[in-house]
Amino acid sequence: MTPQSGEPGDLCRAAEEIASVLILAADQVVSDSAILNAQINKIERLAPLSESDERARTLAASLDGLDLAQRAFDQFKAATGLAGWREPVRRWKLRQALRLAQNEHDRVEAIFDSPEERSARTARINAHNEAVRREVDRLPTLRTSLEAVQRLNGSLSEFRAQSEHALRAARGDGWLAPSFEKNFLLMAQAARARDFQQALAHLGALTFQRQPSHQVYETLQQEAATAVEMAYRTYNGFAAAGAYGQVAQRSIAMVRPALRVPAWGRLERLAHPADQWQLLAEVLGDPRTYKTDTLWAVYWAMFQCGQALSQSLAAADAHEDIFTGELAGYLKSVVARFTAERIHRFGYPAQRSYLGLLQNASMNEEARLGADIGVIVDIDVGGLTCRKVALLQAKKAMDGVADVGSSGSQLAKLSTQPQIGFYMFYHQANPPLRSPGPTVCSAAELAAWANDSGRSPDAEHLRINVRERGWDWAAFMSFGLCQPESTVGAPFRDAEDALRVLGGGDPAHLPRFLHVIAIADEASVQALDVAIKSHYRAMQQQRSPEPQARSTPSPGRGASR
Repeated sequence: MTPQSGEPGDLCRAAEEIASVLILAADQVVSDSAILNAQINKIERLAPLSESDERARTLAASLDGLDLAQRAFDQFKAATGLAGWREPVRRWKLRQALRLAQNEHDRVEAIFDSPEERSARTARINAHNEAVRREVDRLPTLRTSLEAVQRLNGSLSEFRAQSEHALRAARGDGWLAPSFEKNFLLMAQAARARDFQQALAHLGALTFQRQPSHQVYETLQQEAATAVEMAYRTYNGFAAAGAYGQVAQRSIAMVRPALRVPAWGRLERLAHPADQWQLLAEVLGDPRTYKTDTLWAVYWAMFQCGQALSQSLAAADAHEDIFTGELAGYLKSVVARFTAERIHRFGYPAQRSYLGLLQNASMNEEARLGADIGVIVDIDVGGLTCRKVALLQAKKAMDGVADVGSSGSQLAKLSTQPQIGFYMFYHQANPPLRSPGPTVCSAAELAAWANDSGRSPDAEHLRINVRERGWDWAAFMSFGLCQPESTVGAPFRDAEDALRVLGGGDPAHLPRFLHVIAIADEASVQALDVAIKSHYRAMQQQRSPEPQARSTPSPGRGASR
């Protein structure tokens, strides 16, 4: 019979039932084992009776008395010799005691050998031996029952140890696969029937998050708090972004769908975006505020990447290509390592993280596509499934102003693909002012501004104030591209489709830099990695110089090459 469910409390009730069954079953096993062992030991101590044994037992006392009297008389004779006649009284008493002992023994033996006693004794011996035989015949059954109890205890102990996380998952609010409830209720049904082997089989079919302990969550929360403290100490990056009111406000709005209701309620109670921005760091620092807690690792990896890049932007004035190269380096080292080291702590099944970078040596693709950076996101973890791509064109912005014009009509090309076309701005400021980390803005929004202001998106020079446009880099990557409900990024089916979408319909048009971020099961991550690299190599064989392909699989669980 397949259990029916549907009520919200079914899983919790079933978990409580299983816990109760385990306690009762363990007590029953202890009781049954004790009873069976006592019965077996008692039967094993039973011995059959025989005529000779009964004679020896019955005559033992009189024989002992006779032997004692005989030894006393013999010792007297040995000690006194002929002089013993001088102690006639003592000699007479010892001989009299010997005679009485012999008479007593003869009397007991006569009774034992009497026909009446012999008949009664034979009947008693036969009855006893028959009872012993019947009890001994029970031993195989009792031993089989004991073995069954021991097997039950083994499967019970194994199930109790292995089901701990599943019971906690059923009672908690961690992620459960769609099939979890059906298999869990089947497991509960088997447990109620004391069929723990079958319960173990159903347990093996459960897919769920082994939710971290509060201590693990608090450790991660402290890591985030330390990163925020360092950001405010330098006041570059995240801290400075609070002054970019529209960027902060739009980023907070982008974060909202990924947060649990209580966490969002905390932000809503603050009226000003700058105040919300400061609180956002604390809210996002706790993985328990996310609907999918593993996104914590993605956000804080991107946060650190943005902070590192903001430090580079404050320290030097270089062409955006230099900073794009640095960004690639940060993604390859900081993000890949940070994500890989923490992703497994969230307890999702068969989870693996991967960050790959493929670089096309040709500069022609930037002219064809209007962007030099492509991003592929493939996340399938817990209840979050998201496969998206985006194109990013990097530009520097000084004091909030950037030149988005180009001789290759980059803006016009990117704006025709509103879902995937974006500009990423590397912000710089004249000291002592501080600038935020990278921000990302829709190319369509920038093109609309150009048209509204009577400027051409095809213009070679097109200065625009981007201080109040777009989103914070970490929010865009984590809660835009990594959220299926957001309008940021275009969905794709497989690796070939991802490259086709990025190439504007032609998978042969490859971005100069392609960043691949994947968090999924081992097979899916491996398939995506192989498919994209194979496609890149195939396309690159038609070009020169020789292609450069670099990928950084995470050193985390399941990552082996």
